[in-house]
Amino acid sequence: VRKASAGAKHSAFISDQGALYVCGTGETGQLGTGRRDRELVPVHVSLISEKVRDVACGAFHTLILVERGRVYATGGNTLGQLGLGNKKNTNIPIRIKEFESEKVAKIGCGHHSAALTERGELFIWGTGVFGEILTPMKFSNSLTKFKDISLGAFFGTALDEDNNVWTWGSNANGELGVEANDPKGRITHNAFFDGKRVEYIACGGSFGIG
Repeated sequence: VRKASAGAKHSAFISDQGALYVCGTGETGQLGTGRRDRELVPVHVSLISEKVRDVACGAFHTLILVERGRVYATGGNTLGQLGLGNKKNTNIPIRIKEFESEKVAKIGCGHHSAALTERGELFIWGTGVFGEILTPMKFSNSLTKFKDISLGAFFGTALDEDNNVWTWGSNANGELGVEANDPKGRITHNAFFDGKRVEYIACGGSFGIG
């Protein structure tokens, strides 16, 4: 196994040959096996025929990034977190059409979803303090290029090429790290990290680490 991801009630693993395995609850279709069964040991997701490069498990859904830079989504979709233009759940991986002309480099899941393209552009979709977005929407400007993302439950963080930290979303527990508890509907630069060389970011349910 060369990569693993854990959601609220399910987990996913990528083998060194690019095969995807999942286990846990499948009640909303988040395992992508075509069933909604609970799997007690990892099972192979045979519905993905391409080599898998990255996987992200959210609260009720899963994003799958394949070698060619395409993104597939499966699972719960009541918040539009699958990015398919609707709010229908699915138990099979469906390709997100908006990324047909983009090559995605990294994906992230919480209660909403995010992706970084190879050009460093940040896309977000789902429901949050930023509104309801049913298909991926570019969330960054052309002047800032990002290289990493991490999502918590209702918020997210991003790291740009100059190692600056940016945050967005709910801030009820101070998870955005901007002193006040005001939510941010747009991506916001975190000035606390100015002058500090941040190498890595990670989000828990309601907290962030840089």
